[in-house]
Amino acid sequence: MNKNKIKIREMPLSIFFIFNKDKNLELFFNGQEVSLDEIKKAKKCLDKFLKEITKEEINKYNYKIKERIVTEMKELNSNNKIPRNKIIKGYIYIIKSKNLYKIGRAINIRNRVKTYRTENPFGIKVILQQKVNDYIGIETKLLKKFKSKQVKGEWFKLNKQDIEQIKQFLLLKK
Repeated sequence: MNKNKIKIREMPLSIFFIFNKDKNLELFFNGQEVSLDEIKKAKKCLDKFLKEITKEEINKYNYKIKERIVTEMKELNSNNKIPRNKIIKGYIYIIKSKNLYKIGRAINIRNRVKTYRTENPFGIKVILQQKVNDYIGIETKLLKKFKSKQVKGEWFKLNKQDIEQIKQFLLLKK
């Protein structure tokens, strides 16, 4: 097999199988619901691929992927040492999954949203993303303000008025 044809994925592959409240099986592929037919088509494609690639090629590319991930993590960790009390520009975002909202912060909003789409079997919808000057301080204020509506971690049971209030607050902090 020509090694130039192999494309290394940018994000991890996640497949979730759950039973919903009606005891029906639901399949999620990278956070998006898929049908059993789509899974069967993907299996055929993978079977064909695995017949064409050798074990040595798989091991070689797995090693390269692991090596790249380790290097990127080291770079991220060394670059993300944020001095206390330093004001840094970044994004405040709100995502919705089922009936809960997550209030969060990120410097690289695209990567952060990709992570949630991959990790969350129920799918997400980006409600708001706003670049602000002090993203750490602003997120802290928002988390404190909505503490009474906190369900778990940074996930909240918000309503339309809460979302509108957050939007207005962030407009002032641009």
